[in-house]
Amino acid sequence: VVKSSIRLQKNGSLLVSTNPSVDSSRPRTQAAALLDEPLKHNEYINADGDRVIGILTLLQHVNYAVVLERNYDDLFAKLLDLRNLALKLVLILVAIMGFTAWLITRGILRPLEALKKSAEDVAAGNMEIKLPVTSHDELGIATMAFNQMVEQLRHNREELEQLTVTDSLTGLASRTKIIDTIEDHIERYHRFGLPFSLLMIDVDFFKKINDKHGHLAGDAALTRLGKLFTELIRSIDMAARYGGEEFLILLEGTESNDAVTTAERIRSVIENSETDYNGKKIRFTISIGVSQVSSPEQDIDGLVQLADEAMYKAKKSGRNRTVAAEKIRPKIVSYRDRQVEK
Repeated sequence: VVKSSIRLQKNGSLLVSTNPSVDSSRPRTQAAALLDEPLKHNEYINADGDRVIGILTLLQHVNYAVVLERNYDDLFAKLLDLRNLALKLVLILVAIMGFTAWLITRGILRPLEALKKSAEDVAAGNMEIKLPVTSHDELGIATMAFNQMVEQLRHNREELEQLTVTDSLTGLASRTKIIDTIEDHIERYHRFGLPFSLLMIDVDFFKKINDKHGHLAGDAALTRLGKLFTELIRSIDMAARYGGEEFLILLEGTESNDAVTTAERIRSVIENSETDYNGKKIRFTISIGVSQVSSPEQDIDGLVQLADEAMYKAKKSGRNRTVAAEKIRPKIVSYRDRQVEK
């Protein structure tokens, strides 16, 4: 809609106007300037002081021109509204994209932080970690792989710990395990006076078994011994392979006399048993030395050596018998590192 249409003389004075409020006495010099660029939109301030958009059209064969004017603000009001609306939409889209990016980043960084923290915990030795799998994307796959890795590490550690505390041939406790257990029992004895006894056991003429039947036969005999010890002692007691063909049994809450009775029962059963190896029946006997913790000054080295000396007395007395230690031995040089005869 054209706000007004005016006709001017060449000098810019008004000839005809569609707007009755236009002052015909005022020169239209601004509009006259449109003569330099007819048929082109121009922005200018008209004689009324309004900011307008105008276009001048020359009339053919007549020395007149027609000027069409439109108020600038009216003309661009909707455009400005559209621009403002567009700016608002852009701002809203930017905000949405920023929030979405934050959510995505948070969704990525939080699992990564959890993986990093869990990896540090695993490196510190905590194998009880299991992360929740909340998605099936790459992070979810990585989390599942991490859980599987930790589970395998835990399994491997348990196997290693089992190898550390268990003798692989006989299935009995290892030397390290029973030494640690004896130390705990000595501490309990010093604090509460709870008694216990040790049985040091050695297979008689074990070398002859190896020489006659082979080392695998000797291993079979030791394996058989391990099973018999497990069957013959209580669940609160502990049997261990101390080294080679030597074994050590801890009898909890047991004094020397009862320990000797238990040792004799074990010795008798083994004397009357046999080991099958490749169709051959292998029979053997054992010698046992017994010692009992009986003094606050007694330590693990002295206690084990007492049982060891009693066992050698049994061997010197003819083997296949039990001998109890007769006296308390004070602290001596560490028996823990003693090389046990094979």
